[in-house]
Amino acid sequence: MLKKQNVKKLSNNAIAEGKINSDAKPKWVEMAQNDFEMVQATLNSIPKRDKISAEIANDPANIENAENQMTEAEKKMAKAVEAVVGTDFQFKTLD
Repeated sequence: MLKKQNVKKLSNNAIAEGKINSDAKPKWVEMAQNDFEMVQATLNSIPKRDKISAEIANDPANIENAENQMTEAEKKMAKAVEAVVGTDFQFKTLD
């Protein structure tokens, strides 16, 4: 029973740390049941995946872009157009 708990804990921690995907869990559990020490050593050698979604969401530049609904590519294009035609360019009519 203790081995089963260790296997479950090991696989759940690996998923939580981003070391394996949840859809791969059954295979990792099967391998751990056959050779726990090898699977544990393998998972310990895989670095944790950084969760950067909060950093991206809280980045002031990204917040400003979302508010202005302008991507970095759009900003670069706007600057390039401004460099060519100036800031006060207006289309004229022929009437």
